[in-house]
Amino acid sequence: MDAKSLAFAGFISAGYFKLDPRLAWVPVDLTLLLAVLSIGLAVYSTIRSLSQVPIQLLWICSLFAAFAICLFWTAWTPPAADKVARLFTLTFLSMILPLLLFRTPADIHRFFNALTLAGFLLALDATSILLTAPELHRLSGGNANTGAFAHAVIAAALWLTVLGVEGRMPLHLSLLSVGPFVALAFASGSRGPLLAQVCTLLVGGVLFYRKSARTVCRFGALALSVALYLYLGSLIAPDWSTDRIRSFLQGTLGGSELARLEVYALALDQLASYPLGLGWGAFKELHYLGHPHNLLLEIFLEAGMVGGVVFVALVITGVRKVHRCARQSRDEGPRALFLMILFTSIEAMVGGDVNDHRLLLALVALALACPSIWGAKLTSRTRHGH
Repeated sequence: MDAKSLAFAGFISAGYFKLDPRLAWVPVDLTLLLAVLSIGLAVYSTIRSLSQVPIQLLWICSLFAAFAICLFWTAWTPPAADKVARLFTLTFLSMILPLLLFRTPADIHRFFNALTLAGFLLALDATSILLTAPELHRLSGGNANTGAFAHAVIAAALWLTVLGVEGRMPLHLSLLSVGPFVALAFASGSRGPLLAQVCTLLVGGVLFYRKSARTVCRFGALALSVALYLYLGSLIAPDWSTDRIRSFLQGTLGGSELARLEVYALALDQLASYPLGLGWGAFKELHYLGHPHNLLLEIFLEAGMVGGVVFVALVITGVRKVHRCARQSRDEGPRALFLMILFTSIEAMVGGDVNDHRLLLALVALALACPSIWGAKLTSRTRHGH
C-alpha cells in the first residue's frame, strides 16, 4: 500500500467511520479531507509522471453531462439539493480520481489491499462489539450501517479469495482470513451482500477457475471454507440477524422485501410517464423510502433515458474490457476487478442510492482503463503491490 491507495480507499470508505464518536476529535469532515488529499496526490502523480490525461476522463465527463440534463427540471428541495451536490462533487470524484491515481497493475493491487485494510478495521471493531456487547440485534463495525459493513468485509474477502485461488497467498492463510469476514457478514443480518458474494463466487469459478486441477482444488477449498464459516456465522450471530436470513432462505417476505417490491413497482410505473426523468431527488416525494433502492431504476427514473442509456453503455463497455483482460492476463488484478464489479453491481440492484455506490463507480472507471493498465502486461505476472 502507498499514500495514493490509502487516501483514495479512505475516501471511498470514510462513511463507514467518520460519524464514530471515537473520531469526534477530527476537526474536519473525514470524507472531504481524504477527497482533498486524493486530489492533491492525483495532480502530483500526473505532473510527476508527465503522463497523458486518460481518454476515459472524457467518457466519464460525458456521463455526468448526461446526468446534468435533468437539472433543468429538478425540484430544488433540500434533499434534492443535497443529493445533487454530492453527486456532482464526491461521486464524480470517485470516478475520475482512479484514472489519475492508478495506472499500473501494482497500483490496482495496492488499492485492493487498502480496501481490504478498511474491511479488516471494521471487522476488528465488530469482533470486539460481538464479544462485549450485552445484547445485539444486528452486528456492525465503526459507524457503518449493517449493509455497508457487510459490503466492506465481503469486498475484502473477495480480494483475499482471488489471491488464495491464484496462489499469490498461501492457501491456509487465505482460508483463515476469508472465513472470519464471511462469518461477521452473516452476523450483520444483511442478505444482499451475502447473496452477491455467493453469485460472484459461482460466476468466478465458472469463468476463470475451472480450467486446471490446481485452481479447481484451491477454489473448492475456499468455497468450502466460505460455506463452513457461513454456518459458524449462524451460530455466533444475534438471533434477529439469523432470523432475517433464515426467513429469506425460506422464501418468506418480510416488511423490507415487501417495501422494496412496492417501490420497484412504483418506479417502473413512473418510468413510462417521465422518459426525460423526474429530476434528481424527486422520488423522495413519491415514496417514504426516498429512492428506489435499485441503481438502474434510480438513474433511469431521475436522470431519464439519456442518463440511463449512457450509464449502461459505460458499464457494459467497462465489463467487456475487463473481462477480455481477465481472460488474457496472467496477473490476478483483472479477475479481481471483474469479480468486484459483479459483486458491487448485484448489491446496487437491491439497496442504496447513486451516492452510496462510489466504489462501484470507481471500479467501472478502472475497468474502462483496463487495456491501458494491463496492455503491456498481458503475458507476464505482476509481482508488485502485495
